[in-house]
Amino acid sequence: TALPNRLVRRGGLPAPIRRRELERRGALWVEVETPAASLQVVNTHLGLLAIERSIQVDALLGHEWLGDPLCHKPVLLMGDFNAVPRSRAYRRLVRHLKDANAGRKHGATFPSRFPFLRLDHIFMSGNITVHSIAPVRNGATAVASDHLPLVADIEIHPGVDRRSAIG
Repeated sequence: TALPNRLVRRGGLPAPIRRRELERRGALWVEVETPAASLQVVNTHLGLLAIERSIQVDALLGHEWLGDPLCHKPVLLMGDFNAVPRSRAYRRLVRHLKDANAGRKHGATFPSRFPFLRLDHIFMSGNITVHSIAPVRNGATAVASDHLPLVADIEIHPGVDRRSAIG
């Protein structure tokens, strides 16, 4: 972003104890100063196993990330969740945050060449309006990754809301 921002936290996410061979996963939290409000943005990439994603979602909802008092509304949580909307990890997140793609027909991001699964998500909390959201599908994105990028056009409404991101 061209807007002023600062790194709040970066770190690893937990994995099942007996699964040390799994790829390490993490998250990044940045505060972006917009004209309307300070926006908390958390980006992540969750694991491939359901148990792994469940543990990682618990951590993201916990006191070090979205449950931190410094993580006040408005908030965007986004990334590769490796979780379809009917999954346990996704359902747990939408109990606390709104899916920016809710109610829209399109949104499949995986696999990039012939996407039919919605594994990448943008969740939000606070005074945010989504004007549009869609995967970017072109020749470059089809070969750059096995997932298509998901882009949202949002509007942040003015107002101070110091409540927790998941409150």
